Amino acid sequence: MVEDKKLMPRRSFDRRVFPSIEYFAQDGCCRIPSLLDSSQIHVVNSAFDQYLASESHADWSRYREFAEQSNWGARCFSGDSRATTLYDCIGVSAELDATIEAILVGPLGDFLNRELGKKFKIWFAQVRNAAPGSASLRMHCDLPGEIGVNILLADTGRNASTTVAIPGSQRWPPVVNTLRFLKPSLFGWCCRYAEGIAGDAFVFKGSCWHGRRRGGSVATRSLILSFTSESDHPKERIVSRKDTPRLSERLKQAMVTE
Repeated sequence: MVEDKKLMPRRSFDRRVFPSIEYFAQDGCCRIPSLLDSSQIHVVNSAFDQYLASESHADWSRYREFAEQSNWGARCFSGDSRATTLYDCIGVSAELDATIEAILVGPLGDFLNRELGKKFKIWFAQVRNAAPGSASLRMHCDLPGEIGVNILLADTGRNASTTVAIPGSQRWPPVVNTLRFLKPSLFGWCCRYAEGIAGDAFVFKGSCWHGRRRGGSVATRSLILSFTSESDHPKERIVSRKDTPRLSERLKQAMVTE
């Protein structure tokens, strides 16, 4: 661990969060245990399963079209040996929204307030289910100033299809658009893994080199949230209050960009 003179007093943070802040300052990634309890995990899994059962899925070949749209709206992508992913999951169910709001006002909210300021914004929110043998995601970086959070919705080992990050790589040159051969398997010896029991969270800076391992013999599922400061939030993604009529004021504050 490193000493960070900017650290706030220990009593200001949940006991799960304070040690993580020290690791995050040094390595650009850290683990926060037990961020969700069993009932919250059930809510997220149920919302995802119900959406899959009731709504159509798009092929991954349509993803670019979705990514270029400016409005928030749920869409599920699957096929092509890739993970099944529900994008823009906030708004899918009131119970799921309440769970995400609880995350924002809990230990992770304390963490984000320190790193991004009290007016931090949600950049994206998705639920990802990686089937056995699903394809890996090459090592890359996200937006400058972005913080990603992978919350495990099932017990996950390091041999599963899970997020990996290279500690300290936030100091390296960014690799937003990387070459396909930069597979996580090449960097396994130096990576930190999003592993643990259901409810644990893996937090990483967008500037930290990260990717996703190829699927093992067991399916994995995660709630993945991404945050930026108010000033760093990409302007091309517009969310207005009229787009979020059902959301609580706290979620609107974190999402509305107009």
